[in-house]
Amino acid sequence: MSIKQEWAHFKTIWGQGSDLILLRLRMLRLDANEQLAVIIKIFAAVVVMAVLSLIGLMAMLLGLNVVLPDIWKIRVFFSVAALTLLICFGLMLWIPIIWKHSSGQISETLGALQNDIRALRGEKPLNISKD
Repeated sequence: MSIKQEWAHFKTIWGQGSDLILLRLRMLRLDANEQLAVIIKIFAAVVVMAVLSLIGLMAMLLGLNVVLPDIWKIRVFFSVAALTLLICFGLMLWIPIIWKHSSGQISETLGALQNDIRALRGEKPLNISKD
């Protein structure tokens, strides 16, 4: 190859590589924004869990205070307590699931960016496996 051809080849690879890296960085920004949205959802879930836990505790205490004189009041308070505790348990199970999903997307994007840089250097790309 002549110097002119090598220079043209370098410019082509540089242009494609920079476009590819910019695209990957945009994807990373989108993934980071999604991660922030997940953090906000988790925070909202924690607040809801706290409020529902307090409601459940108050309902439980009121139910115990009333005990047997009026059977319907007890059933309602205990039902509210059981329902709020079940919702809190469901939210506690939901938080790790969405966190793992969101952080997995960022890891994939970073791995793809690393493979792109390795490919531009002429190195063998790494195998990225999904767990």
